[in-house]
Amino acid sequence: IGRAGIDNVECNVIAGAGNTNLSYDAATNTVQSDTGANATINLAVAGGNDGLLSGADKSKIDGIESNATADQTAAEIINAIDTELGNTSWQTSGSGLDTTQNLVLTDGDNLSPTFNIQNSFASDNYYLRMYFLNSIGYLESERLSDDAPTAMRFKGTYFGAYLNGIVDLGQSNLGWRDAWFTRKVTAGEFEIIGAPDGILMANGSINTDTYVQAKQNVVTNVNITLDLNDNYKRIRATTGTITYTIPLNTNVAFDPDDTEIIIYNLGATSVTIAVEDPSITLSGSAGVVLSSGDKRTLTKLDTDTWFVGY
Repeated sequence: IGRAGIDNVECNVIAGAGNTNLSYDAATNTVQSDTGANATINLAVAGGNDGLLSGADKSKIDGIESNATADQTAAEIINAIDTELGNTSWQTSGSGLDTTQNLVLTDGDNLSPTFNIQNSFASDNYYLRMYFLNSIGYLESERLSDDAPTAMRFKGTYFGAYLNGIVDLGQSNLGWRDAWFTRKVTAGEFEIIGAPDGILMANGSINTDTYVQAKQNVVTNVNITLDLNDNYKRIRATTGTITYTIPLNTNVAFDPDDTEIIIYNLGATSVTIAVEDPSITLSGSAGVVLSSGDKRTLTKLDTDTWFVGY
């Protein structure tokens, strides 16, 4: 009859005395005869008798690749996965990752695959990402639930804020210690709060003096003799007739390599820069009497030698 059968096709069969008309009913897999002697052709049975091929079986056969001869063996499948990942660590039973082996992710392009760790906590979503881009390694942490995510990035040889985030170097009870800076340190704003144990100096040492090595704005409308607490201050006079006196080194030992004081007259009748003793030398072309709106910068050059500049 054939694989697909004959649907509503009539044929003439010469059988002795006359003709027999045959037709095929696809719904019942029946070959019908006008003599009443019908025949049913069953579907083929796997491992059993031959028979007709169902539509579902035909679709399954059509899905087999051209020239395919057999399924991949287990060894072939494992080898394909090893080749794709570049390692065999995934084969470990249990978690599926052998922590004793290096895990290599690579695609051979400028941007490597990204290793992501995600965590959800208190309605916040956190990500830790690690990847390479154009030979530079990146390690990024980010909180995604805010409109403006906070994040930090380690990139090559530096780290800092990422996506306009803010990076805190320690908390109220935590901080850095034994840190060395071999290049210039710059900041848009520098603030000392609380009661620090000391100030990090350029050579990596800690200065425990009470004054802070950062410029501070102060208003002083009384006569004073400068002391170490005035170093790196912007001293402003706003009223009256004021005198600021530079002391002898034997009384106040300002460091010749690290002393700068800025004096402003912002409304006082006059501000005078005086010396405690005639042995103190003031060099420079700037005068020592400041009228309203004037500014002078005091820089110590030697034991009792100061430079007065604008």
